[in-house]
Formats: sequence, C-alpha cells, structure tokens
Amino acid sequence: MEECLACGQKSGAKVPSGWVDDRMTFSDNAPPGMKASMLHDLEAGNRLELDWLTGKIVSLGKELGVPTPGSDAVYAAVKLHRMGAAKVSGQGSEVAWAAVRPAWILLGSAGTRLPAASPPVP
Repeated sequence: MEECLACGQKSGAKVPSGWVDDRMTFSDNAPPGMKASMLHDLEAGNRLELDWLTGKIVSLGKELGVPTPGSDAVYAAVKLHRMGAAKVSGQGSEVAWAAVRPAWILLGSAGTRLPAASPPVP
C-alpha cells in the first residue's frame, strides 16, 4: 500500500493523510476467513486482475521512478497464474499459497508491514 501511495503522490493524486493506516486497519479488522477477490480467483483457477492492480503499480513505479520492490515481488510470483489454470479439486488454497509464498517471505524479511491476519513469515 505504501508503494501505491508513493506512485499516487508522485503522479499528483490527492491522497488523504492516513490512507495507508486506514487501509491496514480495515485489513487487520476484516472478519476471519475474509479473502481478497484475487485470492478467490487464484484458488478457483480463474483469470486474475493482476495486470490491472499490482501490475499497474509496477509499471507506474517504473514510469515515475518510484521503487516498488514489494509489488515487483508479488507480481513476479503470481504472474504465472494470471491467465488462470485448471483448479485442482480441494487444493485451491495450497496452490494459491504456493504461488504467493516466495513474495510473502521477501516482503516479511524486508520489514514490509503485513496485515495482522497474514500467514506467518518463516
């Protein structure tokens, strides 16, 4: 979220102060089991909105000269699944976690602020 904020500010967007904290508080207080729509799609083997969400932050970062190492890591880890794939019955969550785990580890080890309900970083 901080990378998204940095790209927005660099491009001239008026972002309310406290936006990142507000979004992280929302995430931290989400009901147990709540998942992002992209995770639902990943688990179901559907095409992902990766290029329009995380991919856009990556491309804006490059265009604006804003470092986006977290978004770069997530995009690289998940892009192999962005066109969807056949869902393996009963293994959607395991397949999804295998896709994002490398980026999650990088983000956690870099000190990136992760939502409270995030899986533990080894």
